[in-house]
Formats: sequence, C-alpha cells, structure tokens
Amino acid sequence: MKKKFVLMATCMSMLCTSCSSPVDKPSDKITSTISSNVQNETAAPEPTASTAEENEKDSKKEKKPKPLSLGKKASIGDWKFTVKKAEVKSKISNGKYYYFEPAKGNKYVCITASTKNTGKKEATFLPRIGYSNQINVAKLYFGEYEYTPTSLLSCDKDLLDKKIKPLASKKGIIVFEVPKKVAKKVKKLKLTIGTDSKVATYSLK
Repeated sequence: MKKKFVLMATCMSMLCTSCSSPVDKPSDKITSTISSNVQNETAAPEPTASTAEENEKDSKKEKKPKPLSLGKKASIGDWKFTVKKAEVKSKISNGKYYYFEPAKGNKYVCITASTKNTGKKEATFLPRIGYSNQINVAKLYFGEYEYTPTSLLSCDKDLLDKKIKPLASKKGIIVFEVPKKVAKKVKKLKLTIGTDSKVATYSLK
C-alpha cells in the first residue's frame, strides 16, 4: 500500500513539473519575427534639394538640341534651307558700281544660304511683316547679345522679303551689321532661322 502511494505521489509530482514549464506562445514568436524584420530593413534615402536641382539641370541639358553645322539642311513648315558659310566683310557689292557699307566701327557678317519653298503656294521668305507660322525670324547671337538682319534695299542677293514660287529654290545672303569686336568672334556666333515658335540653330564655326 505504501509503494502504491509513493508511486502515485511521484507521478503527480512529474505532472505538476511538466505543467509549470514555460511554453512560448505563437503570438510572441510572430511579434518577435516582425520586429526583427522591420529593424533589418534599410529605408530608401529621400532625394535632397541639391539632388533634385541636379536632375532638373540634366533634364534641360538633354532637351536642348545641338546647333547645326554649316552645310547641314534644316526643315521648318513649308521651307527647307541650308546655311552654307559665314564671312566678315567691310562692304557688299551690288553690281559693278554700287555697294553697301556698315556704319563706322561696324562690320558685316554675311551669311550665304539657300532656301526652297515646298508648299503649294507662292510664299515670302523672311518677310518684313509676317505671321507667326511663317519663316519670319532670323537672328544672330553673341552670348546674350542679339542682332537682327540688315535689309539691303534693291540688292538681288538679299534673301530678306523674297517671294519664292512653289517648289522653287533661291540662293542668296542674309546680312547682319555688328560691332568689329563681335565680328572678330564670328566662330562663336549662333544663327537662328525659323518661326516665332520653332527655329533651327546654326553654329558658325
């Protein structure tokens, strides 16, 4: 009888010991895992103001087209044209007996170009008074300085205000009067030809 009692007491003691041992709850394990994963994650760095400015500058550089070289063809609307060469001159002859001269201290930058009217109607190239959708803009740039063409009245070579029939071509000059110090830097000048909204830019190198 004593043996049975001792055996039962021993069994009860073992059961109590087993019940009192700590058991990890599943929810504790999940919380621990989530917490560990959040700590190990590396947050993506936010763009700084300087980084945003650099990206904007790069974007502008990519959009800005490179100037065309002399001899390259351009096409805008119903016109195709080519700027062939640029020369600095002290005077421009008009026949045997007449010539044009710039004011004292100035020089002419003479642009030789050809143009073709690809439209179905007669049109005017670089008209003195024109609409925004016509080829009505020719400008010469020296850095931030801007020069407009000089009209050579009664000069056959002058391309300003020339009427050209459909599919016909015309070769001539576009002349800019500039200070001598600007003329000396002719290879650094930029020429634009086009409309109020779209232009082709040439480098005079």
